[in-house]
Amino acid sequence: MNDLIFKPKIPKVYNPIWLENPLKIITEEEKKIFKSLNIEPLGVINEFILNGGRITGKTTDARDYCMYRLISEEGANIVVTRAEQNDIRGSVFAGFEKLIYKITNNKPQKYFKISKSPFEITFKPNGNKIFFLAINKDINRTKGFEIPKGYIAVVWHEECNEMESEEYLESAKMTFLRFFNKTSKILYAYNIEQLRTHWSNIYFPQKIAKREAIRVYSTWKDIAKLLDPATIAKILEDRARDIEFYRYWYLGHIIGLKGLVFRQFNRKKHVVKQLDIQRIMEYVSTIIVSIDAANKNDATAVGALCILRDGRIIVLDSFYYDPLEKGQLDDVEMSRLICNWWVRFNNRFPTARYVNTMGIVDNANWNLKEMLQGSKSMGYFAWYTATDKVILRDTKRLQNMFGADLILFYCPNDSFNDNKYGILEIESYIYDEKTQEIKKGQQDHFIDMLKYGTYPYQYPQLYYVDQKRR
Repeated sequence: MNDLIFKPKIPKVYNPIWLENPLKIITEEEKKIFKSLNIEPLGVINEFILNGGRITGKTTDARDYCMYRLISEEGANIVVTRAEQNDIRGSVFAGFEKLIYKITNNKPQKYFKISKSPFEITFKPNGNKIFFLAINKDINRTKGFEIPKGYIAVVWHEECNEMESEEYLESAKMTFLRFFNKTSKILYAYNIEQLRTHWSNIYFPQKIAKREAIRVYSTWKDIAKLLDPATIAKILEDRARDIEFYRYWYLGHIIGLKGLVFRQFNRKKHVVKQLDIQRIMEYVSTIIVSIDAANKNDATAVGALCILRDGRIIVLDSFYYDPLEKGQLDDVEMSRLICNWWVRFNNRFPTARYVNTMGIVDNANWNLKEMLQGSKSMGYFAWYTATDKVILRDTKRLQNMFGADLILFYCPNDSFNDNKYGILEIESYIYDEKTQEIKKGQQDHFIDMLKYGTYPYQYPQLYYVDQKRR
Protein backbone atom coordinates (compact mmCIF):
# COMPACT_ATOMS: atom_id res chain seq x y z
CA MET A 1 0.00 0.00 0.00
CA ASN A 2 2.92 2.29 -0.67
CA ASP A 3 0.88 4.33 -3.14
CA LEU A 4 -1.61 5.39 -0.44
CA ILE A 5 -0.74 8.93 0.66
CA PHE A 6 -2.42 9.72 3.98
CA LYS A 7 -0.71 12.37 6.09
CA PRO A 8 -3.36 14.08 8.22
CA LYS A 9 -2.63 17.45 9.78
CA ILE A 10 -3.56 17.19 13.45
CA PRO A 11 -3.97 20.49 15.32
CA LYS A 12 -2.72 20.17 18.91
CA VAL A 13 -6.19 20.75 20.35
CA TYR A 14 -7.38 17.42 18.89
CA ASN A 15 -4.55 15.32 20.37
CA PRO A 16 -6.82 13.69 23.03
CA ILE A 17 -8.79 11.95 20.27
CA TRP A 18 -5.69 10.37 18.77
CA LEU A 19 -4.22 9.18 22.08
CA GLU A 20 -5.13 6.07 24.06
CA ASN A 21 -8.35 6.24 26.07
CA PRO A 22 -7.58 7.48 29.60
CA LEU A 23 -8.36 5.21 32.57
CA LYS A 24 -11.72 5.58 34.24
CA ILE A 25 -12.30 5.28 37.98
CA ILE A 26 -14.73 2.41 38.64
CA THR A 27 -16.49 2.36 42.00
CA GLU A 28 -16.81 -0.78 44.10
CA GLU A 29 -20.56 -0.80 43.51
CA GLU A 30 -20.01 -0.74 39.73
CA LYS A 31 -17.50 -3.57 40.01
CA LYS A 32 -20.10 -5.71 41.81
CA ILE A 33 -22.70 -5.02 39.13
CA PHE A 34 -20.31 -5.93 36.31
CA LYS A 35 -19.24 -9.09 38.17
CA SER A 36 -22.85 -10.20 38.71
CA LEU A 37 -23.47 -9.79 34.96
CA ASN A 38 -20.23 -11.62 34.14
CA ILE A 39 -19.05 -8.60 32.12
CA GLU A 40 -15.59 -7.10 32.22
CA PRO A 41 -15.79 -3.28 32.48
CA LEU A 42 -13.96 -1.28 29.84
CA GLY A 43 -12.20 0.73 32.52
CA VAL A 44 -11.54 3.70 30.23
CA ILE A 45 -13.18 6.98 29.25
CA ASN A 46 -14.00 6.44 25.59
CA GLU A 47 -16.39 9.32 24.87
CA PHE A 48 -15.19 12.64 23.45
CA ILE A 49 -17.31 15.74 22.98
CA LEU A 50 -16.17 17.97 20.13
CA ASN A 51 -17.71 21.42 20.36
CA GLY A 52 -16.81 25.06 19.99
CA GLY A 53 -17.29 27.50 17.17
CA ARG A 54 -17.60 27.13 13.41
CA ILE A 55 -14.54 26.75 11.19
CA THR A 56 -12.59 24.79 13.80
CA GLY A 57 -11.74 21.59 11.92
CA LYS A 58 -13.96 19.33 14.08
CA THR A 59 -15.40 17.46 11.11
CA THR A 60 -12.08 17.18 9.30
CA ASP A 61 -10.24 15.80 12.31
CA ALA A 62 -12.98 13.29 13.18
CA ARG A 63 -13.02 12.10 9.56
CA ASP A 64 -9.22 11.77 9.41
CA TYR A 65 -9.13 9.84 12.68
CA CYS A 66 -11.80 7.43 11.44
CA MET A 67 -9.88 6.90 8.20
CA TYR A 68 -6.64 6.27 10.11
CA ARG A 69 -8.25 3.54 12.23
CA LEU A 70 -9.98 2.04 9.18
CA ILE A 71 -6.82 1.51 7.12
CA SER A 72 -4.31 0.81 9.90
CA GLU A 73 -6.08 -1.77 12.11
CA GLU A 74 -7.31 -5.24 11.25
CA GLY A 75 -11.01 -5.57 12.10
CA ALA A 76 -11.54 -1.86 12.90
CA ASN A 77 -14.98 -0.77 11.64
CA ILE A 78 -16.41 2.74 11.76
CA VAL A 79 -19.99 3.96 12.32
CA VAL A 80 -20.94 7.51 11.29
CA THR A 81 -24.37 8.91 12.12
CA ARG A 82 -26.46 11.95 11.22
CA ALA A 83 -29.97 12.88 12.28
CA GLU A 84 -31.62 12.13 8.93
CA GLN A 85 -30.81 9.95 5.93
CA ASN A 86 -30.95 12.98 3.62
CA ASP A 87 -28.11 14.60 5.58
CA ILE A 88 -25.62 11.79 4.98
CA ARG A 89 -24.82 11.96 1.28
CA GLY A 90 -23.96 15.63 1.01
CA SER A 91 -21.97 15.85 4.25
CA VAL A 92 -20.11 13.02 5.98
CA PHE A 93 -20.29 10.58 3.06
CA ALA A 94 -19.10 13.22 0.60
CA GLY A 95 -16.29 14.12 3.01
CA PHE A 96 -14.99 10.55 3.04
CA GLU A 97 -15.30 10.32 -0.74
CA LYS A 98 -13.22 13.47 -1.14
CA LEU A 99 -10.55 12.14 1.23
CA ILE A 100 -10.45 8.76 -0.53
CA TYR A 101 -9.90 10.35 -3.93
CA LYS A 102 -7.13 12.47 -2.42
CA ILE A 103 -5.18 9.66 -0.74
CA THR A 104 -5.53 7.30 -3.73
CA ASN A 105 -4.55 9.94 -6.30
CA ASN A 106 -8.04 9.76 -7.90
CA LYS A 107 -7.91 5.95 -8.23
CA PRO A 108 -10.14 4.70 -5.40
CA GLN A 109 -11.15 1.40 -7.01
CA LYS A 110 -7.91 -0.35 -6.05
CA TYR A 111 -8.38 0.05 -2.31
CA PHE A 112 -11.98 1.10 -1.68
CA LYS A 113 -15.46 -0.04 -2.54
CA ILE A 114 -17.90 2.86 -2.29
CA SER A 115 -21.61 2.03 -2.07
CA LYS A 116 -24.44 4.59 -2.05
CA SER A 117 -27.25 2.09 -1.50
CA PRO A 118 -26.77 1.51 1.34
CA PHE A 119 -24.24 4.19 2.26
CA GLU A 120 -21.16 2.13 3.01
CA ILE A 121 -17.41 2.23 2.32
CA THR A 122 -15.17 -0.85 2.41
CA PHE A 123 -11.37 -0.82 2.62
CA LYS A 124 -10.51 -3.82 0.44
CA PRO A 125 -7.08 -4.82 1.89
CA ASN A 126 -8.53 -5.69 5.34
CA GLY A 127 -12.29 -5.73 4.74
CA ASN A 128 -12.99 -2.98 7.30
CA LYS A 129 -16.16 -0.97 6.70
CA ILE A 130 -17.61 2.47 7.36
CA PHE A 131 -21.36 2.34 8.04
CA PHE A 132 -23.45 5.51 7.64
CA LEU A 133 -26.69 5.55 9.64
CA ALA A 134 -29.54 7.96 10.43
CA ILE A 135 -30.71 7.65 14.03
CA ASN A 136 -33.25 10.44 14.62
CA LYS A 137 -37.03 10.13 15.31
CA ASP A 138 -37.03 6.39 16.08
CA ILE A 139 -35.09 4.78 18.93
CA ASN A 140 -35.31 1.45 17.09
CA ARG A 141 -33.55 2.62 13.90
CA THR A 142 -30.29 0.94 14.93
CA LYS A 143 -31.95 -2.16 16.35
CA GLY A 144 -30.61 -5.31 14.72
CA PHE A 145 -27.44 -3.59 13.51
CA GLU A 146 -24.58 -6.06 12.96
CA ILE A 147 -21.03 -5.95 11.64
CA PRO A 148 -19.72 -8.86 9.54
CA LYS A 149 -16.43 -9.14 11.42
CA GLY A 150 -14.13 -7.34 13.81
CA TYR A 151 -15.20 -4.59 16.20
CA ILE A 152 -16.33 -0.96 16.15
CA ALA A 153 -13.29 1.27 16.50
CA VAL A 154 -15.10 4.62 16.28
CA VAL A 155 -18.68 5.83 16.45
CA TRP A 156 -18.84 9.38 15.15
CA HIS A 157 -22.09 11.27 15.78
CA GLU A 158 -21.97 14.33 13.53
CA GLU A 159 -24.16 17.42 14.15
CA CYS A 160 -25.70 15.91 17.29
CA ASN A 161 -27.62 19.10 17.99
CA GLU A 162 -29.83 18.41 14.94
CA MET A 163 -31.37 15.39 16.69
CA GLU A 164 -34.62 15.92 18.53
CA SER A 165 -33.36 14.61 21.87
CA GLU A 166 -30.54 12.73 23.56
CA GLU A 167 -32.55 9.50 23.72
CA TYR A 168 -31.60 8.67 20.13
CA LEU A 169 -27.90 8.89 21.01
CA GLU A 170 -28.42 6.73 24.09
CA SER A 171 -30.39 4.13 22.13
CA ALA A 172 -27.71 3.95 19.42
CA LYS A 173 -25.01 3.65 22.09
CA MET A 174 -26.68 0.58 23.58
CA THR A 175 -26.64 -1.03 20.13
CA PHE A 176 -23.00 -0.25 19.34
CA LEU A 177 -21.54 -1.10 22.77
CA ARG A 178 -21.84 -4.81 21.94
CA PHE A 179 -19.03 -4.37 19.40
CA PHE A 180 -16.65 -2.26 21.51
CA ASN A 181 -13.26 -3.00 23.01
CA LYS A 182 -10.93 -0.89 25.16
CA THR A 183 -9.68 1.07 22.14
CA SER A 184 -13.13 2.01 20.85
CA LYS A 185 -14.22 5.65 20.94
CA ILE A 186 -17.44 7.65 20.62
CA LEU A 187 -17.10 11.12 19.12
CA TYR A 188 -19.96 13.58 19.65
CA ALA A 189 -19.53 16.57 17.32
CA TYR A 190 -21.99 19.44 17.58
CA ASN A 191 -22.41 23.19 17.41
CA ILE A 192 -23.71 25.12 20.39
CA GLU A 193 -27.41 25.98 20.15
CA GLN A 194 -28.46 29.53 21.01
CA LEU A 195 -31.39 28.41 23.16
CA ARG A 196 -30.04 27.68 26.65
CA THR A 197 -32.71 25.07 27.32
CA HIS A 198 -31.91 23.05 24.18
CA TRP A 199 -31.23 19.45 25.22
CA SER A 200 -27.67 19.48 23.83
CA ASN A 201 -26.74 22.44 26.05
CA ILE A 202 -27.76 20.35 29.09
CA TYR A 203 -26.90 16.76 28.15
CA PHE A 204 -23.27 17.18 27.05
CA PRO A 205 -22.12 19.46 29.92
CA GLN A 206 -23.59 16.90 32.33
CA LYS A 207 -21.58 14.09 30.71
CA ILE A 208 -18.42 16.16 31.07
CA ALA A 209 -19.18 17.04 34.71
CA LYS A 210 -19.71 13.37 35.56
CA ARG A 211 -16.41 12.45 33.86
CA GLU A 212 -18.28 10.25 31.41
CA ALA A 213 -16.70 12.14 28.53
CA ILE A 214 -13.75 14.39 27.69
CA ARG A 215 -14.44 17.78 26.16
CA VAL A 216 -12.37 18.79 23.13
CA TYR A 217 -13.12 22.50 22.74
CA SER A 218 -11.78 24.35 19.72
CA THR A 219 -12.08 27.70 17.97
CA TRP A 220 -10.84 29.04 14.66
CA LYS A 221 -7.67 30.24 16.39
CA ASP A 222 -6.59 26.61 16.91
CA ILE A 223 -6.37 26.06 13.17
CA ALA A 224 -5.53 29.62 12.10
CA LYS A 225 -2.35 28.46 10.35
CA LEU A 226 -4.45 26.20 8.12
CA LEU A 227 -6.94 28.92 7.13
CA ASP A 228 -6.58 31.17 4.12
CA PRO A 229 -6.27 34.96 4.66
CA ALA A 230 -9.73 35.65 3.20
CA THR A 231 -11.41 33.40 5.78
CA ILE A 232 -9.53 35.03 8.66
CA ALA A 233 -10.39 38.49 7.31
CA LYS A 234 -14.10 37.57 7.26
CA ILE A 235 -13.98 36.28 10.85
CA LEU A 236 -12.33 39.49 12.06
CA GLU A 237 -14.86 41.54 10.08
CA ASP A 238 -17.75 39.69 11.77
CA ARG A 239 -16.16 40.27 15.17
CA ALA A 240 -15.92 44.00 14.53
CA ARG A 241 -19.50 44.15 13.22
CA ASP A 242 -21.27 42.15 15.95
CA ILE A 243 -19.36 40.83 18.96
CA GLU A 244 -22.31 38.81 20.28
CA PHE A 245 -22.71 37.01 16.96
CA TYR A 246 -18.95 36.41 16.87
CA ARG A 247 -19.04 34.84 20.35
CA TYR A 248 -21.85 32.48 19.36
CA TRP A 249 -20.75 31.67 15.81
CA TYR A 250 -16.98 31.42 16.12
CA LEU A 251 -16.36 30.77 19.83
CA GLY A 252 -19.34 28.51 20.57
CA HIS A 253 -20.68 30.57 23.49
CA ILE A 254 -24.32 30.38 24.54
CA ILE A 255 -25.85 33.84 24.19
CA GLY A 256 -29.34 35.11 24.81
CA LEU A 257 -31.71 34.94 21.88
CA LYS A 258 -32.45 38.55 21.12
CA GLY A 259 -32.23 40.89 18.20
CA LEU A 260 -32.05 39.84 14.57
CA VAL A 261 -32.43 36.21 13.49
CA PHE A 262 -30.24 36.72 10.43
CA ARG A 263 -27.32 38.66 11.86
CA GLN A 264 -25.16 37.13 9.15
CA PHE A 265 -26.94 39.12 6.43
CA ASN A 266 -25.04 42.17 5.20
CA ARG A 267 -26.22 44.33 2.30
CA LYS A 268 -22.66 45.16 1.31
CA LYS A 269 -21.87 41.48 0.74
CA HIS A 270 -25.18 39.92 -0.20
CA VAL A 271 -26.76 42.53 -2.50
CA VAL A 272 -25.62 42.85 -6.13
CA LYS A 273 -26.71 46.00 -7.97
CA GLN A 274 -24.95 45.47 -11.27
CA LEU A 275 -24.25 42.39 -13.38
CA ASP A 276 -24.06 41.39 -17.04
CA ILE A 277 -27.63 40.20 -17.63
CA GLN A 278 -26.69 39.00 -21.11
CA ARG A 279 -24.07 36.57 -19.83
CA ILE A 280 -25.18 35.66 -16.31
CA MET A 281 -26.95 32.48 -17.48
CA GLU A 282 -23.62 31.10 -18.72
CA TYR A 283 -22.68 30.71 -15.06
CA VAL A 284 -26.00 29.19 -13.90
CA SER A 285 -26.34 25.40 -13.60
CA THR A 286 -29.92 25.20 -12.28
CA ILE A 287 -32.85 27.55 -11.68
CA ILE A 288 -35.15 26.78 -8.75
CA VAL A 289 -38.51 28.59 -8.89
CA SER A 290 -39.62 28.65 -5.26
CA ILE A 291 -43.07 29.75 -4.07
CA ASP A 292 -44.61 30.46 -0.70
CA ALA A 293 -48.19 31.00 -1.78
CA ALA A 294 -50.82 32.12 0.68
CA ASN A 295 -54.55 32.45 0.89
CA LYS A 296 -56.75 35.29 2.07
CA ASN A 297 -54.72 37.92 3.94
CA ASP A 298 -51.17 36.54 3.68
CA ALA A 299 -48.68 37.57 1.02
CA THR A 300 -47.33 35.36 -1.78
CA ALA A 301 -43.59 35.30 -2.51
CA VAL A 302 -42.03 33.79 -5.65
CA GLY A 303 -38.32 33.70 -6.38
CA ALA A 304 -35.95 32.59 -9.15
CA LEU A 305 -33.03 31.06 -7.24
CA CYS A 306 -30.18 30.53 -9.69
CA ILE A 307 -27.41 28.14 -8.62
CA LEU A 308 -24.10 29.43 -9.93
CA ARG A 309 -21.26 27.19 -11.07
CA ASP A 310 -19.18 28.22 -8.05
CA GLY A 311 -21.82 26.94 -5.62
CA ARG A 312 -23.49 30.21 -4.67
CA ILE A 313 -27.16 31.10 -5.18
CA ILE A 314 -28.26 34.41 -6.64
CA VAL A 315 -31.92 35.40 -6.46
CA LEU A 316 -32.13 37.09 -9.84
CA ASP A 317 -35.78 38.03 -9.62
CA SER A 318 -38.78 37.72 -7.36
CA PHE A 319 -42.48 38.44 -7.30
CA TYR A 320 -44.25 39.62 -4.15
CA TYR A 321 -48.02 40.04 -3.86
CA ASP A 322 -49.64 41.43 -0.71
CA PRO A 323 -53.45 40.98 -0.74
CA LEU A 324 -53.91 43.60 1.96
CA GLU A 325 -52.60 46.21 -0.46
CA LYS A 326 -53.77 44.85 -3.82
CA GLY A 327 -56.78 42.68 -3.00
CA GLN A 328 -57.35 38.95 -2.55
CA LEU A 329 -56.92 36.55 -5.47
CA ASP A 330 -57.93 32.94 -6.07
CA ASP A 331 -55.48 30.30 -7.31
CA VAL A 332 -56.39 30.84 -10.97
CA GLU A 333 -55.69 34.58 -10.86
CA MET A 334 -52.52 34.06 -8.83
CA SER A 335 -51.20 31.45 -11.26
CA ARG A 336 -51.81 33.91 -14.12
CA LEU A 337 -49.76 36.60 -12.37
CA ILE A 338 -46.93 34.15 -11.65
CA CYS A 339 -46.93 33.03 -15.29
CA ASN A 340 -46.74 36.65 -16.44
CA TRP A 341 -43.83 37.24 -14.07
CA TRP A 342 -42.01 34.18 -15.45
CA VAL A 343 -42.51 35.39 -19.03
CA ARG A 344 -41.00 38.75 -18.08
CA PHE A 345 -38.09 36.96 -16.42
CA ASN A 346 -37.33 34.99 -19.59
CA ASN A 347 -37.59 38.12 -21.70
CA ARG A 348 -35.04 39.80 -19.46
CA PHE A 349 -32.78 36.70 -19.42
CA PRO A 350 -33.44 35.06 -22.82
CA THR A 351 -31.08 32.11 -22.36
CA ALA A 352 -32.75 31.10 -19.08
CA ARG A 353 -35.11 28.84 -21.04
CA TYR A 354 -32.13 26.60 -21.87
CA VAL A 355 -31.09 26.14 -18.21
CA ASN A 356 -32.22 23.14 -16.15
CA THR A 357 -35.22 24.40 -14.16
CA MET A 358 -37.44 23.00 -11.41
CA GLY A 359 -40.17 24.42 -9.19
CA ILE A 360 -41.04 23.91 -5.53
CA VAL A 361 -44.12 25.19 -3.72
CA ASP A 362 -45.54 24.96 -0.22
CA ASN A 363 -47.47 21.70 0.16
CA ALA A 364 -50.56 23.66 1.25
CA ASN A 365 -50.92 24.98 -2.32
CA TRP A 366 -51.45 21.81 -4.36
CA ASN A 367 -53.94 23.43 -6.77
CA LEU A 368 -51.54 26.24 -7.63
CA LYS A 369 -48.74 23.72 -8.22
CA GLU A 370 -50.87 21.71 -10.65
CA MET A 371 -51.87 24.82 -12.57
CA LEU A 372 -48.29 26.00 -12.95
CA GLN A 373 -47.00 22.58 -13.95
CA GLY A 374 -49.56 22.40 -16.76
CA SER A 375 -48.95 25.95 -17.97
CA LYS A 376 -47.30 26.51 -21.31
CA SER A 377 -46.00 29.89 -20.11
CA MET A 378 -44.00 28.21 -17.35
CA GLY A 379 -42.41 25.74 -19.75
CA TYR A 380 -43.72 22.43 -18.35
CA PHE A 381 -40.75 21.84 -16.03
CA ALA A 382 -41.14 19.54 -12.99
CA TRP A 383 -42.71 20.86 -9.80
CA TYR A 384 -42.36 19.49 -6.27
CA THR A 385 -44.11 20.20 -2.98
CA ALA A 386 -42.23 21.31 0.13
CA THR A 387 -43.24 18.69 2.67
CA ASP A 388 -40.12 18.34 4.84
CA LYS A 389 -40.36 21.55 6.86
CA VAL A 390 -38.65 22.08 10.23
CA ILE A 391 -38.55 25.72 11.38
CA LEU A 392 -35.36 25.57 13.45
CA ARG A 393 -33.43 23.46 10.95
CA ASP A 394 -34.52 25.50 7.94
CA THR A 395 -33.75 28.80 9.69
CA LYS A 396 -30.28 27.54 10.60
CA ARG A 397 -29.70 26.55 6.97
CA LEU A 398 -30.32 30.14 5.88
CA GLN A 399 -28.15 31.46 8.73
CA ASN A 400 -25.32 29.17 7.67
CA MET A 401 -25.68 30.12 4.00
CA PHE A 402 -25.66 33.85 4.79
CA GLY A 403 -22.68 33.28 7.06
CA ALA A 404 -20.83 31.52 4.23
CA ASP A 405 -21.89 34.20 1.69
CA LEU A 406 -23.73 31.60 -0.39
CA ILE A 407 -26.89 33.67 -1.06
CA LEU A 408 -26.91 36.85 -3.15
CA PHE A 409 -29.75 39.12 -4.26
CA TYR A 410 -29.82 41.03 -7.53
CA CYS A 411 -31.29 44.46 -6.79
CA PRO A 412 -30.89 46.82 -9.77
CA ASN A 413 -31.72 50.46 -9.32
CA ASP A 414 -34.85 50.08 -11.45
CA SER A 415 -38.11 48.49 -10.30
CA PHE A 416 -37.43 45.23 -12.15
CA ASN A 417 -37.90 42.83 -9.28
CA ASP A 418 -39.32 42.60 -5.76
CA ASN A 419 -36.18 41.49 -3.93
CA LYS A 420 -36.36 44.73 -1.96
CA TYR A 421 -39.38 43.38 -0.07
CA GLY A 422 -37.53 40.20 0.81
CA ILE A 423 -34.49 42.09 2.08
CA LEU A 424 -36.73 44.16 4.37
CA GLU A 425 -38.17 40.91 5.78
CA ILE A 426 -34.70 39.51 6.43
CA GLU A 427 -33.44 42.70 8.07
CA SER A 428 -36.45 42.97 10.40
CA TYR A 429 -36.88 39.30 11.35
CA ILE A 430 -36.28 39.09 15.12
CA TYR A 431 -36.38 36.86 18.19
CA ASP A 432 -38.91 37.29 20.98
CA GLU A 433 -36.83 38.12 24.07
CA LYS A 434 -39.47 36.69 26.42
CA THR A 435 -39.98 33.29 24.77
CA GLN A 436 -36.44 33.03 23.32
CA GLU A 437 -38.02 31.87 20.07
CA ILE A 438 -38.63 33.50 16.70
CA LYS A 439 -41.29 36.13 17.28
CA LYS A 440 -44.70 35.16 15.95
CA GLY A 441 -46.80 37.26 13.60
CA GLN A 442 -43.88 38.64 11.56
CA GLN A 443 -43.81 38.92 7.78
CA ASP A 444 -41.84 35.85 6.68
CA HIS A 445 -43.22 34.82 3.28
CA PHE A 446 -40.07 35.70 1.37
CA ILE A 447 -38.02 33.93 4.05
CA ASP A 448 -40.20 30.81 3.73
CA MET A 449 -39.74 30.96 -0.04
CA LEU A 450 -35.96 30.93 0.51
CA LYS A 451 -36.30 27.97 2.88
CA TYR A 452 -38.19 25.92 0.29
CA GLY A 453 -35.82 26.90 -2.53
CA THR A 454 -32.62 26.12 -0.63
CA TYR A 455 -33.82 22.66 0.43
CA PRO A 456 -33.17 21.16 -3.05
CA TYR A 457 -29.82 22.97 -2.99
CA GLN A 458 -28.88 21.15 0.20
CA TYR A 459 -30.22 17.78 -1.02
CA PRO A 460 -29.65 17.93 -4.81
CA GLN A 461 -29.80 14.15 -5.23
CA LEU A 462 -33.51 14.22 -4.33
CA TYR A 463 -34.38 16.65 -7.11
CA TYR A 464 -31.78 16.00 -9.83
CA VAL A 465 -30.27 19.43 -9.22
CA ASP A 466 -27.04 20.04 -11.14
CA GLN A 467 -24.43 20.94 -8.52
CA LYS A 468 -21.28 20.56 -10.65
CA ARG A 469 -18.66 23.10 -9.65
CA ARG A 470 -16.60 25.03 -12.17
